Amino acid sequence: LHRDVWGHRFDRGTNLIDVYVGYVRRKLAAAGCAARIETVRGVGYRYVPADEAAEDRNDG
Repeated sequence: LHRDVWGHRFDRGTNLIDVYVGYVRRKLAAAGCAARIETVRGVGYRYVPADEAAEDRNDG
């Protein structure tokens, strides 16, 4: 993502992606959007569309 968006190599020591994912999460919540972005430990992030997120809430 970092290379494709900003055009340079990603320094794993920075939390730049974490910060921007946090911004997007807050914007989704503020808009009342049921979709979410999950953290997948050791991998990165996963976008969960609203319909799948609703199914998860109904199953739990």
